[in-house]
Amino acid sequence: MSKIHPARSAETLGRSVSTTGHTIITTDVSRFGWPSLADNPRMKGAAVTLGTRTILAMSPDDESSESIEASYVFHSYGHLMSERVRLAFRHIGATMKATLGRSDEIAQQEVKGSARHLRKLLSDDPQVLDLARDGHNAFVLRTGQRILNQHRNAIFLNYCPQCGKLARTPKARQCRFCGHDWHDSDAIRNCR
Repeated sequence: MSKIHPARSAETLGRSVSTTGHTIITTDVSRFGWPSLADNPRMKGAAVTLGTRTILAMSPDDESSESIEASYVFHSYGHLMSERVRLAFRHIGATMKATLGRSDEIAQQEVKGSARHLRKLLSDDPQVLDLARDGHNAFVLRTGQRILNQHRNAIFLNYCPQCGKLARTPKARQCRFCGHDWHDSDAIRNCR
């Protein structure tokens, strides 16, 4: 989903689900000064620009279930990270702030000579740098998978009872994919 971040930041004009299961987002990007997303090579075939409106089609199956679970665990169970992993995440965050979203190894080297307040967030520890070497996305997937493997009994993967897809958070009670609402479900009350 990270490939449509600019559209999520823009004012969404419309959102619907097509008969093929793709989410369609219509957004007006011209007022934000962004170039057309349809011109972005990563978006070829997924974005169409009509005047100032860009229409994006996202498949719910774009990511593997393992990467979705790893990202869910990383963002919902970050308290299970070790101190060294927290330092690597802080290092990647500072790199992304200084380089406007880039987190690869080259960007990390560029940041070493940046502003003092960001240099304080960077690490010189070789083990921390090794964890951060492949950038943000790879770090999130590796760390989430590691947390899931090490703490499987402490993690609740909140799947929608109707469509079976993973909810956004462990406490979510409405599916972001099918819209099913299970706030009043007796089965959920018994799990707590």
